[in-house]
Amino acid sequence: MSRPPIEKDFFCHVYNRGTDKRVISDDTSDYQRFVLYLNVLNNKTVENPSRLDSYDHWEHIYEEKERLVSIIAFCLMPNHFHLLLHERTEGGISKFMQRLGIAYSLYFNEKNKRTGVLFQGKYKYKIVDDEAYLFHLINYIHLNPKDLMQTSGTLRQTLEFLPNYKWSSYNDFCKRENYSHLLQTEAANEFITIPTDYARELLALYDSNEVSDAIPRLLLD
Repeated sequence: MSRPPIEKDFFCHVYNRGTDKRVISDDTSDYQRFVLYLNVLNNKTVENPSRLDSYDHWEHIYEEKERLVSIIAFCLMPNHFHLLLHERTEGGISKFMQRLGIAYSLYFNEKNKRTGVLFQGKYKYKIVDDEAYLFHLINYIHLNPKDLMQTSGTLRQTLEFLPNYKWSSYNDFCKRENYSHLLQTEAANEFITIPTDYARELLALYDSNEVSDAIPRLLLD
């Protein structure tokens, strides 16, 4: 099946997971490296060398960045990731995801002395085609870590768990800045309004099954 073209100013839900559902982030250093690449590779002026160890020192060099995409929301999980991206420049999402896949695979394989593909084929994406979908998608992405809870928790337990999960943009949406250098939510703000008490609103939607009812539409093939 052909992939629909991504046009400038489109929003896309981008997803990929480890081949054979394998773990792609073993420890804190892996998550930190992925976050680093989300930042430094999202830059039109950066070259894409075959070896990317030098990127460790680039995060503080590029204070002014001409972004390829806007990262609206994200969540990194042990064996997969979700990104909500906005196409700022023509071909931006494609170039950014190609860089990200190559860079992180090289890093992970070298660190773990392995060879071969890390991800399950090319990244998958779905174009966001209306405002309700955009809002539910942000919530769906931020609720992903609840699956890592030891047991199925109550709403209160979920509310307490999500802020402690470092590897998503959830805290930024709750006005607790964590990845302000990484996120560019202005494009989404033109179409949706994030509630002042985002945490409570999200859990209310979760409790009312609004998010779970929307999940079939949010899932990628």
